[in-house]
Amino acid sequence: RNLQNLLILTAIKADRTRVMEYITRLDNYDAPDIASIAIGSELYEEAFAIFKKFDVNTSAIQVLIENVQNLDRAYEFAERCNEAA
Repeated sequence: RNLQNLLILTAIKADRTRVMEYITRLDNYDAPDIASIAIGSELYEEAFAIFKKFDVNTSAIQVLIENVQNLDRAYEFAERCNEAA
């Protein structure tokens, strides 16, 4: 777990192009903490992907509204979450 956290955090600081790849390929990292750091580094799509992957849908929608500033996308995502419930 710590190694995956370190790998993603290092990518956030050193090679942002790899962050999304690590987020999608790895499963054993501290998702809420990594997502918060991603938001702080203005990696909003990456934060959204983390929240979506770990089913933290409220936070995912919050990122779309507050950071990405795309209400249409947030609405569509909320609708998809509603259908799955």
